Amino acid sequence: MDIVSDFGVAAPFEDVWRILTNVPEVAQCVPGAEITEMIDDRHFKGTVKIKLGAIQVGYRGEVEIDVAESEHAIVLHAKGQEVRGSGGASATVTTKISNPETDVTRVDIVSDVDVSGRVAQFGRGIMQDVANRQVRQFAACLEEKLAPDRKRLPWWTSPTKTRGHPN
Repeated sequence: MDIVSDFGVAAPFEDVWRILTNVPEVAQCVPGAEITEMIDDRHFKGTVKIKLGAIQVGYRGEVEIDVAESEHAIVLHAKGQEVRGSGGASATVTTKISNPETDVTRVDIVSDVDVSGRVAQFGRGIMQDVANRQVRQFAACLEEKLAPDRKRLPWWTSPTKTRGHPN
């Protein structure tokens, strides 16, 4: 299932790129995520907890990061197993940034997600809602890291606005 999100960050392009290519910094902004081991600068082990409706699911797995400097893209390949249960999940998350000549850097995220186990019973609508909530929280954290003293952006460029969800 493809999940598409985007947001704007009131910070220079170079600063956003620097943070997004620093996996430990990014992990601090992913709700429920924790890096448990850094294998090398491209491979990590970790956990993530996600709330879907009334249930919370924890995964333990591995992440590989590929950075395409010329395209200003970061591709994350993640695969994990439920901590409690027999389900699993895999995802390829492609993040691209643009607008290097403006004060607001655009971040586009496309996630190709595959789940099994009890999470698979949830439909696309719930999965998209959860993804939108996660992206809003991620964007707010990213903006805070990059511009802790700046005022919030107007709603049309706010990190709390994801495609299809005005706020």
